[in-house]
Formats: sequence, C-alpha cells, structure tokens
Amino acid sequence: MRYHELLISTAASAGVNLIIFPELSLTGYEPEMALRLALADKTCLLPLQTLAERYDMTIVAGAPLQVTNRKPGIGACVISSKQPVSFYRKMYLHPGESDYFLSGEAECVITARTFNVGLAICADAGHPMHAERTVQLKSFRRSAPCQKRTI
Repeated sequence: MRYHELLISTAASAGVNLIIFPELSLTGYEPEMALRLALADKTCLLPLQTLAERYDMTIVAGAPLQVTNRKPGIGACVISSKQPVSFYRKMYLHPGESDYFLSGEAECVITARTFNVGLAICADAGHPMHAERTVQLKSFRRSAPCQKRTI
C-alpha cells in the first residue's frame, strides 16, 4: 500500500482528483493466494480513505474481495471523500481465473466530480456487451449496481 500512498500524494500535488490503479494492485496478481489475501472487511482501506478525504479525491484500487469461503472476486475498491466505500467485481474472467475467482454480477458506474466513469477490469473491457450495459446505466451517484456492502 506504500506505493499507492506515494502515487496518490504525487497525483494530488498535480491536481488529480481521480486515480485508478490496476487489477489486484493492492496484493499483486497471485491467484493461488487470492483466498488468503482477500479483503474480509474494509478496515485495511482506512489509509486510502484518509488520503481520499485529505485530497478530496476518488481512488480506485484493486484487491481480491471475499465473496464466499471458497473463492474471492477480483475487485475494484472505490474510495471517495465523504462517500461510503463501494466495490465492483470483475465480470469476465480469463481462462483459468474461474479456478480461483468468482465473477461479478453487475456493471458499475461511479460519479467523480462532474463526470461518470464506467468500471471495467481487464477482460471486462474486451466484451462489447459490458460496454453497452455500462453505457445504459447513465448517470447516478454511487447507487446500485456498485456494491455498497461491507466485506
């Protein structure tokens, strides 16, 4: 998380108000270890929440999310100032990923300041249906289908 904190601080000094990190950026891409590394609650995200508040920024960071006791999801944690943390799970898994991960169930659009951002993790971006359904979500502020659940 140290690199995330450094990059967030550097980005904030350049006036950035939305920063998006890669798939599984908080843990690294370690499928065999994903269940053990999966976020069970959002307390480990408190340092990022503090930075989001300090810099009035939205931070999207990747981590495995605990979904069941047998498989996590590949997640994007959406952390914004004055907002509850929300989560998106990758919907389209690459071959072999389903051995270690569960797919997500819904597209997600977040509003950062005055613009909307549809989230996609890796293989999601290569599926036209994902883009079509994301565009259909239009504008909303952190409402369903982004998951505002505790993990």
